[in-house]
Amino acid sequence: MDGSEASRDAPPVELVRVGADGVEVRLAGAVDWAPQGWELGRDGAAWLLPATLERRRLRAARGHPPWLPCLVPVGDNEDGSWLIPIEPGNCLPVVGAEAEALVATMRRAAASWSWAEQVVVTDDPAVAEREAELIGQPAPGSERLRVLFVGDPRCLDDHRRRRCSVLTTLPLPATHLTVAVDARGATLHPIGVLLRPHLLNDRHRASVDDLIDEWVDGGGGATLPPTPDVAVEGDHVPAACVPDGSARGSGGHDGPPVVPAESAGAAVRPGPVEVRLLTAIPRIDGLESPLEPKRARRAIELVAYLALHRPDPVTSERLRTRVLGSADADAAAKTLFNTAGAARRALGRDPQGEPYLPTGTKSGHYRISDRVTADADRAVALVAEARTVDDPDEAMALHRAALDLVEGVPLDGTLSGYAWWSAEGHERRVAGALVEGACELARLATEQGRLELARWALEQARLVDPYGEALTRAAMQVAAADGDADRLRREWLECQRRVDDLDPGSLPSERTERLYAELRREVPALAAVEPAD
Repeated sequence: MDGSEASRDAPPVELVRVGADGVEVRLAGAVDWAPQGWELGRDGAAWLLPATLERRRLRAARGHPPWLPCLVPVGDNEDGSWLIPIEPGNCLPVVGAEAEALVATMRRAAASWSWAEQVVVTDDPAVAEREAELIGQPAPGSERLRVLFVGDPRCLDDHRRRRCSVLTTLPLPATHLTVAVDARGATLHPIGVLLRPHLLNDRHRASVDDLIDEWVDGGGGATLPPTPDVAVEGDHVPAACVPDGSARGSGGHDGPPVVPAESAGAAVRPGPVEVRLLTAIPRIDGLESPLEPKRARRAIELVAYLALHRPDPVTSERLRTRVLGSADADAAAKTLFNTAGAARRALGRDPQGEPYLPTGTKSGHYRISDRVTADADRAVALVAEARTVDDPDEAMALHRAALDLVEGVPLDGTLSGYAWWSAEGHERRVAGALVEGACELARLATEQGRLELARWALEQARLVDPYGEALTRAAMQVAAADGDADRLRREWLECQRRVDDLDPGSLPSERTERLYAELRREVPALAAVEPAD
């Protein structure tokens, strides 16, 4: 979202609908604009993220408002599933014969989203008041965004009540909507939407959990643990590295030799076991035995998460909610136990006989051996190492080693999981380092006349950041150094297209436009041509 959009005030979001046509956000008032990637509804009081949105346009719709961390489901009808956001200071009354069952569903959902670490769900007034004071302050793993209090808001003092979202079964005044529910249906008042409610009553809750748990262990989805008073340790969105550089990608671009691993820092050397994330389908190289097929996907994701968070221990709660859970539910403790066990058996033991993945501690913490590395971390470390050396050839070798780890678009072939990769900032961190390394390698290679190596570096980085203008500027400089007027102009036109894809009607930055104008004067074939529109 650009600065002009960020400065606009939007009416509160009253309702969210997820249907076959996409995601619709209904507003309390009309506007004449929509966030990047979204469409404005016909009446101006809604934003729509179409289901037909192309993948590259969907990327543009992420990373900016509307943020709705406290979101509870109500039910569905022929138009889709309906959810209600509860903002701080707002109260959502749920009344009727099945109010308790619907609130049980809402409460479990609010505590199970992938960002659940940032939403405290409790029916204890003392906990709600204490946690309300922490909103906006640093907390373990993330900052608090919301406190959802389930109960009578009159139990809270006025100051803290204004900082809490309230879900209640009492017939209290509603902020925007009231839900009336019985065994036949749920109605959203005063707008009159009739839904089939999502009910979870006491009689069915245990049996549903058991059924889902069996499905999870068979390779299906995930389940929720018993609803906690406070949601903790669960939050909020790359593959093979070729050790020491390899022949893959090394031919045809006249590159320098890759720095041998033994002469580089420990952080850039691959371990005997390595998680490959810079590829379409993640994998683990160096396993002692194959992973059990039904648990392979989750075991790889579990190991990847632990490797990227080393040396910090990770709680079992975080693994169940953030890694092994789905968008709809947390994973059961049994699922974590079985997945970790499968990963431990496949990883085996190091030369000293210690397991690469020790069992969890009594306090519920997991950590992985330092000998298990991740290509994503090594790529970042290689770029950082390159910044510290003075010799251009050594710097080029380090940058190339980092880029040589990229086998494809990271995680592009995954059908589920890995929401934490983007949400925790790993995607942005790795892409930023690789773009920096590619631009520097392109500059150094161009100075030595190794233009094929420069182009290869930029294409590798575009696998992780296809829209980066920094890569366009570097590519234009390579084209100008080669005197290639056609390539220079194509890079400029492609940059315009990418920017328009992200934000229709927008133009490349002034810096990129100015560079193109300067470079085109340096290329004889373009020097006499009038500036492009």
